[in-house]
Amino acid sequence: MPRPRVTLAAVLVATLLLTAGGVVVLAAAEVWRAGTFVLSVRDEGPNGARVAVVVPGIVATLAAVAIPFMLPDEAAARIRPAAPAMRALASELAGLPDAVYVAVEAPGERVLIASRGGVLVIEVDDGPDHVRLAIPLHAARRVLRSVAFAAQRTR
Repeated sequence: MPRPRVTLAAVLVATLLLTAGGVVVLAAAEVWRAGTFVLSVRDEGPNGARVAVVVPGIVATLAAVAIPFMLPDEAAARIRPAAPAMRALASELAGLPDAVYVAVEAPGERVLIASRGGVLVIEVDDGPDHVRLAIPLHAARRVLRSVAFAAQRTR
């Protein structure tokens, strides 16, 4: 094979590898950015159980893309009055500082709603029952905007 063909083949292979590598890096960055939804429920009673569900936030991001196409007209009509509030909430979530927003404690009971590192954290302890929910704010904003958009559409 003449030298120019080898050089051309090497350049093409390098270009393909760089492009594929870039796509993989961008996809990994989006998965990392979307965070992880976590729901943990624990019952410390005599027959207590623990259930934990962990879902990558990218699932919510992908769902947000599909919502406008899948939301039934009846659901859109019911959500429509809340759409402006949903868009406003999505905007406000972007600047949510790390803080405790609600903290209530009573004997045997506790409720906490806070924002930590871009995650909305909700914790409820009621006697032997414990519930923890972590919602990545980035994914929540996308879903809220998508549902608001879908509710405003007309077919």
